[in-house]
Amino acid sequence: MLCWVISPTPPAQPSPGPPARVPSRRFLAWEVVLVLGVSLGRSAVYAILQLAERLAEAPLAEQTATVHSSRSRHELFDLTYQVLDSIFALVPVALVLYLMFLHGVNPFRRFGLDLRRPRRDLALGAGLFLLIGAGTLVIYVGGRTAGVTMEIIPADVTAHWWTTPTLLIAAVRHALVEEVIMVAYLLDRARRIWPGLTRRGSAPRAPCRPPPPRPAT
Repeated sequence: MLCWVISPTPPAQPSPGPPARVPSRRFLAWEVVLVLGVSLGRSAVYAILQLAERLAEAPLAEQTATVHSSRSRHELFDLTYQVLDSIFALVPVALVLYLMFLHGVNPFRRFGLDLRRPRRDLALGAGLFLLIGAGTLVIYVGGRTAGVTMEIIPADVTAHWWTTPTLLIAAVRHALVEEVIMVAYLLDRARRIWPGLTRRGSAPRAPCRPPPPRPAT
C-alpha cells in the first residue's frame, strides 16, 4: 500500500509595503509652524500685543503683571479652571510626541524622557535652569533697578487646600512645554531642516571599512 504524503502549500508571503517616506524639509518646516501656532508661537504673539498695549497706557515701571491668578470667585470653579488650564496647555506637548511617533522616532528616548541616563539628564536640566531661569532673574532685577520693567507678581490666588498642588502642576506644565517644544523638538527639527548647521565645523567621519576576514580553521 502506497501512502502519499502531501505537504501543505506554504502560505503566500505578504508583499512588502511601500518604503517609509522620509518627510521633506518643507513638510517639517510647516509642521514646526503649526506646532508653534498652537503653543509657544501663539503665546508670543499675544505677549507682544499685551506689551504694546501696556506701553500705550503707562510706563512699564508703574505697572504690575501677575503670572498665576484666580480664575473665579467660587472655589470649585476656580479649581476646575486651574486644572483645565494645565491639561489643555499640555496638548501641544502630546502633539509633538505623537508627531515624532508618526515619523518612526521614539520621542521619549530622543528627548531624554526615558530615564536611561538620569545623571546626565539631571545635569543638563540643572544647566538649562541656570542658563534660562537664573539668567531671566538677572535680567528682571536689572530691569527693575533701571526702571524699565514692570513688577511681576508670581501668584495672586486665594489660599485653599489645593492651591499648592495646582501651582506645582502649573510649574511642571510650563517646564514640559518649554523643554519639550522649545528645546528638544525645535532643535531636532532644526537639525533636519538645516542639516548644514550641525555639519559645519564638525570633523569629517572616516569611511566605514569592512572587518578583516577571519583566518580559515
